[in-house]
Amino acid sequence: MPPWLRRAAQVASGCCIGSAVTRGQLLQMGQLALPAAALCLGYMVCCVGMGLVGVTLVFPQIFNVVVTVLA
Repeated sequence: MPPWLRRAAQVASGCCIGSAVTRGQLLQMGQLALPAAALCLGYMVCCVGMGLVGVTLVFPQIFNVVVTVLA
């Protein structure tokens, strides 16, 4: 599929979806802010936690350097 045709299809589908959204639906999206923030925070905690596990178990030399620098 040529890139210009793909872009045209995306624009057309976006217009169809956007035209169906009402003001009330936009206002209800505000209720998703807290769950979205919780998901992002949980993902960040998981990434940092797994990074720490990887550094302490797989690369203990790096962990010692990080602890020394931060201390």
